[in-house]
Amino acid sequence: MTAPSTRVRALTYKRDEYKCVACGATDGLSWQHRAATGMGGRKARPRLEEGLTACALCNAGEEWAV
Repeated sequence: MTAPSTRVRALTYKRDEYKCVACGATDGLSWQHRAATGMGGRKARPRLEEGLTACALCNAGEEWAV
């Protein structure tokens, strides 16, 4: 999996108002793919619409998969 660019990561957090899209938490946030990319993923950097902001708890439980 290729990580998002710094710009895409920042725009994603801003779009999601710096909170987890699943539970609204504001701590422990990370950029996540909307859909699983599988082992290895693709080589192109993810675009803004392919990501979302998730907290560590929701990310671990995959509660954010929308």
